Amino acid sequence: MGDSLEELPLFNLPYLSKNRIIQLIVDLEFAAAKSEIEAFKKSYPLIDIETENMVCDYFMERHNQSDPEQMSSTWDAFEKLLSDARLRVPYLSGIKKNYFIRLCSALDSQPSELLFIGGTPAGALYIYADDLKTARQKLQKAAIKSPNSSELFGYLSYVHFLNKDIAASRICLREALEIDPLGVSLDLIADSEVLELIGDVRTNSRADEVQPLRWVVSYGCVRGVFPPKTIRLIEDLKVYVAGFAELEKLYLKNRDEETRAKLFYTCLVLSDNNKYLQHVSAVELTKIRKYMKEVNPALFKKYLAYVEKNR
Repeated sequence: MGDSLEELPLFNLPYLSKNRIIQLIVDLEFAAAKSEIEAFKKSYPLIDIETENMVCDYFMERHNQSDPEQMSSTWDAFEKLLSDARLRVPYLSGIKKNYFIRLCSALDSQPSELLFIGGTPAGALYIYADDLKTARQKLQKAAIKSPNSSELFGYLSYVHFLNKDIAASRICLREALEIDPLGVSLDLIADSEVLELIGDVRTNSRADEVQPLRWVVSYGCVRGVFPPKTIRLIEDLKVYVAGFAELEKLYLKNRDEETRAKLFYTCLVLSDNNKYLQHVSAVELTKIRKYMKEVNPALFKKYLAYVEKNR
């Protein structure tokens, strides 16, 4: 028996019939499954088949859909329906994979490439179709076009993790957390070391840090979970210097948590790339580190120890 089928007695005819129905549903053959369900109800009225009947009815009402966005919404609504009704469908993963293979086929037939489907990066949908190569390619292409999307980098990190490329996964997650830490879905983080880091930051956060996720990228860099951000282009370094100037102004007016977390990380990046600073700015390393110490003294102390260790 395949993993998508229920564990039912092998040579019991009613259950063989039910497993055949389940396999038809997994294969998205809902009309054929519905026909067998009707026959099954007549032959075995005491055996429950209502979940399978509901699944067939739901998708048969929407069987003519070919628009990727509409199909994606249909699946989201289906999962919500199951959740609201607290229905467990043991073979759901099988349906989902085949459904998203069909959805991605519809995506591939679009005249122009879509970056997002219903707010979700289109490339991410290929993950659920178990096509990680295409997912990675499309997400990378989308990230070039939308470099300020934390969601894109979050999914790209997840794809790299599934491909067992931990280094690339952590670089992408670092980028996502830098762009918008609150926009990163924790459901997409499966890296045990990163999850441990997040737990530690939450546990050890200060009383005024009501959103500790804002600090994860800095703690991660200091701990060595995330690699240092090496800036190779002068123009990119100028962006960070300009960002520092803006954050400094904000910090002097309003020392809220978001500003402090952003300022610390920006200073951390500039500190890590300080040998190039003289080419683009009069900002001195002592000033940068002064702000780091003022914003988060405990983390700054750990940062200095990290720098000394890796010198």
